[in-house]
Amino acid sequence: MASPGEIKGKYVKSVTVTNGVVTAEMKSDGVNKEIKGKKLSLWGRREDGSVKWFCGQPVTRDDNGNVTADDTDNINTKHLPSTCRDAASAVCIETPRADFKHFQKISRYRVLPESRHMARKQRLCRRGIRFRNQRQIC
Repeated sequence: MASPGEIKGKYVKSVTVTNGVVTAEMKSDGVNKEIKGKKLSLWGRREDGSVKWFCGQPVTRDDNGNVTADDTDNINTKHLPSTCRDAASAVCIETPRADFKHFQKISRYRVLPESRHMARKQRLCRRGIRFRNQRQIC
C-alpha cells in the first residue's frame, strides 16, 4: 500500500494520518469550487469489541483518543458522502466483533440453513403470514 502522502486521486490532493485520523485534502484546481482545498476525515473508535468508523468534517484526536472538531476548511454538508452528512458524523462502517460468532461461513455452492430460514421468513412476511405467531414486522 502506498504511504498516505502518495495517495492522490481525481479530487484528492493528499492524505494524512495522525493519531488514527485519516484526513483527505481536496485539490484546489479541477474540482467543484465549494470543495477546493477543503478536508474530510475518517476515524475509528473501539466499542464493545468492534471498531465503529466515523466520517465527516475534519477532526483532530489527542493522545487519549478524544476527538475534537477542526473548524478549518470545512466542506459544506451537502458535498459530503451521504453516510457522512449527520451532524454527529454518521457511522460509515462497523467491523465485526472480535469473537466472530455472528458470521456464517459463506459457500458459493450451497445455501446455508440460516439463509433458507431467512428466505422463508421473508416470503411468508410478504404474503402477510405471521411467522411463529410474531407480530408482522415487514
